[in-house]
Amino acid sequence: MKPVRPLVYYAVGLYLGCISFILFSENKFLGAVTAASFLIIIFLTIDRRFFILICLYFAIGVSANLIYYKAMNLNKVENVRITKINEFSSIAGIHGRKIVINGDLKNTQEGEQVFIRGKFEPKMDCLKGTIGIFYIDDIKPANKDFMSSIYDLKRKTYNKFNQYLIKENSALIMSLCFGSTNYLNEDLKEEFKQLGVIHAISVSGFHMAVIYKILEGFLGIEISIAVSLLYVIFTGSQPATVRAFVMIFILKFSKKVYKNYDSLSALSLSAVLIIVIQPFYAVDIGFVLSYLSTLGIILYYNKIRRALYKLPSKVNESISLTLSAQTFSMPYAGMTIGSLSFGFLPGNLILLPIYTILVIAGNAALIVLKFDIIFKLICKFMELTIIILNGANYLLMQITPEVSEVSFIDCLAILCLIISFILVKKGFNKFIYMPIFIFGMLIFQNYSYFPKVEYVDLKYNDAVIVSYRYEKILICSSKVKNPNDLKKIKFTKCIPELEDTVDINLGRNYAIKAFKLKNDKNKSINLEIAANNSKIILTRNSEGFMDIDLKKYDIIKVPKKANFIPNKGFSKNYSIKEYRVIFNKIYTLN
Repeated sequence: MKPVRPLVYYAVGLYLGCISFILFSENKFLGAVTAASFLIIIFLTIDRRFFILICLYFAIGVSANLIYYKAMNLNKVENVRITKINEFSSIAGIHGRKIVINGDLKNTQEGEQVFIRGKFEPKMDCLKGTIGIFYIDDIKPANKDFMSSIYDLKRKTYNKFNQYLIKENSALIMSLCFGSTNYLNEDLKEEFKQLGVIHAISVSGFHMAVIYKILEGFLGIEISIAVSLLYVIFTGSQPATVRAFVMIFILKFSKKVYKNYDSLSALSLSAVLIIVIQPFYAVDIGFVLSYLSTLGIILYYNKIRRALYKLPSKVNESISLTLSAQTFSMPYAGMTIGSLSFGFLPGNLILLPIYTILVIAGNAALIVLKFDIIFKLICKFMELTIIILNGANYLLMQITPEVSEVSFIDCLAILCLIISFILVKKGFNKFIYMPIFIFGMLIFQNYSYFPKVEYVDLKYNDAVIVSYRYEKILICSSKVKNPNDLKKIKFTKCIPELEDTVDINLGRNYAIKAFKLKNDKNKSINLEIAANNSKIILTRNSEGFMDIDLKKYDIIKVPKKANFIPNKGFSKNYSIKEYRVIFNKIYTLN
């Protein structure tokens, strides 16, 4: 078969080359199977000449990662740019790569170039895109350059907004218009998640499209492209804006050279350019979500719009755009982030037009930054607009459901339903039975045939989740101060504070007793499990059971490996310790 759009196949080959490298670095067998499976499928289905080209792009994907992660050694003294400052460690850029910085940065600000002296430890982290950790002993400022000036301008703009707007509104404008999300508080981010408009508060393709459309109306194509490029750089060259810029560039200049514009090929070309230069974006959630959203729009926007032809034109366009963008991005977001927002439709319909006004006004304010009178007038206009926005937010928060926590299997089921629907529409009628299989899979996923025990650290508290059949009982060692800490945990019943011994009856064969030891300073939860004729104790403090009769009890010590981060869920660096009680034995699941 000869590909109709070769660029799409090249982009997929390049992307899977990156994924295979990352999987191989974590698990050699899985990486090799992924690579071999892809190449065999391509060999059996694609014309031989194109097969060789796809293999070449696959090899480029692997090579790009090898060069990025492996082909670099740092000296004791290096010139780096601090790109992100966190509480315990920071991120710096050096020679197109990212490194983790450990040590005192003193008064260094984001965007500044500095000389650091210390020791570098190579340590590849594909999820963060970092090549290692630099432990600094000393830090000195370096000369400012163009990028440093951009960061300074952002800080100056934020401080100027603070003169005329409250800090919360200034943070919103900086995030909406210039991608500076570090000023936003967590409560506001959670609100955006619930309303399904989280993509609007960090610069994305939506912002790029708005800015370019305004510019083209005043400046024409060539100058608008140049100014748009500056906007991409100013907002941090995020993959979503780079993708949008490349697609706009191809769209506009394809007409100049009398070539037809193909959106799928343009999307693929932008992916190729980004991944070759920064291969770590292959597993970046924002990057993948941006491309899946755009892919959904390209494939299904017109089809949904035709199906909703009876609606008013503007409403039809907005709903079609929103639904098509969610087609692939929603299941992926659930699989990776572990949560889904079902309030995205009213949120996008009502709030996006207001955000568009703020994006235009915020960028106009940047242009007249030195003209105080005009700047102040624009700030007054934005303040009134934000009042309207807050009112709309309040009303929508009353009617939209809270963010739903979902498992990987739940999202896989949603994706399978979408795929089966598409295949049935294409004439593959056998896939009409796929929902029955998916329903059975969900029952199997959510039903515990044997009791399961999960030990979790809830920040300052110890917690245990006991699952059996459809029931999930959460037991906390002491009261949780912030109820939001429990949002990421699914349970049917909660014991908020374990004061006395609690007996949990799980039918004829199983019984669990939860209790705390008096002399345990950590106040950890201990479980005595009766399974048939056996008795087993799960504990973090085995020293407290030194005098117990080992002929009657088996003691299993639970390592303290779980780590729960409020509002984010379980840290990727840790795992929940799970145990499954099968008949009269306990098996460790991880």
